[in-house]
Amino acid sequence: MQVNELFLSVQGEGQDSGFPCTFVRFTGCNIRCTYCDTAYAFYEGDEASLDEVMDRIEALGAERVCLTGGEPMLQPDLPELMDRLLATGKRVILETGGVIDLKTVPDGVIKVVDIKTPEALPYDKGEAGPRFTKRHFHYPNLELLTDHDQVKFVICSRKDYEWVKSFIEAHAHVLPSPKKNACFSFSFSNTLVFRYRCSAYHCLRSSRVISAGRSGVDFSATDVFLFPTDVARSGYK
Repeated sequence: MQVNELFLSVQGEGQDSGFPCTFVRFTGCNIRCTYCDTAYAFYEGDEASLDEVMDRIEALGAERVCLTGGEPMLQPDLPELMDRLLATGKRVILETGGVIDLKTVPDGVIKVVDIKTPEALPYDKGEAGPRFTKRHFHYPNLELLTDHDQVKFVICSRKDYEWVKSFIEAHAHVLPSPKKNACFSFSFSNTLVFRYRCSAYHCLRSSRVISAGRSGVDFSATDVFLFPTDVARSGYK
């Protein structure tokens, strides 16, 4: 396996936000998002065996393990690693762009699927054109999502926001509950003003703001609970 970095930190988004988590970032990515902040993972990394990765994860001791990238699904041995982690009782979180088929992901793994918006990818100049529609997501993966999985959207503009609303409406029959399992982050220049307008809007829509920090806002469940992503819930595993 090509491992870019492996470290203990605090989960900053999603339903596990605020909890200690071991992050395993794998090398390689099959897409190039306009806002990517981990381009160093495209090519940098060291070869490690499954046993070595397992030993390093166990040594850090956290209950939660987040497999991320890059795109972790590019690693051929990833399904076996996930099985082995589940067998040890770990809460396994897979962060993926959903462009690769997810059929090999074990049922016990929590899939956090980052569905790319038109302005996230440069295929059709920010529009939802045919190249974008063909390449931004493997649509059969929607059928594989369960109630414990989560979807994520990074919104780059008002146009992206409207596209996300349309996407959720069109696929509501197979998506996990948007009020419980959807994470929204914002990536545009006037972030502070827009961020809090958006959080107020979603609070009024009975969504729950579970985290708000430099990286964006995360809406997940049914009432208001707000805290910065860089503040941990100390004492929790």
